[in-house]
Amino acid sequence: MDSNRCISQAIRVRLVRLGKTQNDLADQVGIDQTQFSGYMNGKVGWRLSTLDDLLAPLKWKDLAELANAAEVEREAAEAIATSKVGTVQAA
Repeated sequence: MDSNRCISQAIRVRLVRLGKTQNDLADQVGIDQTQFSGYMNGKVGWRLSTLDDLLAPLKWKDLAELANAAEVEREAAEAIATSKVGTVQAA
């Protein structure tokens, strides 16, 4: 999983934990919802300035916390992918 996808997944998880939607977050930071969707779906790469704007609404103190959350998501995706390798489905 690339870094942009890991960041997006970390943001999704955080939104669920905070009871917010992507639209709520986009509105709160003044990002057009279509543009925000592009970031979240990987059509547009995340800009540091945009990520910085998301920190306070997502209750992260700095970009390092966001990076740590993204790394957790990368590790989880890797563990899931690895656990499926060699798995044979019963017919």
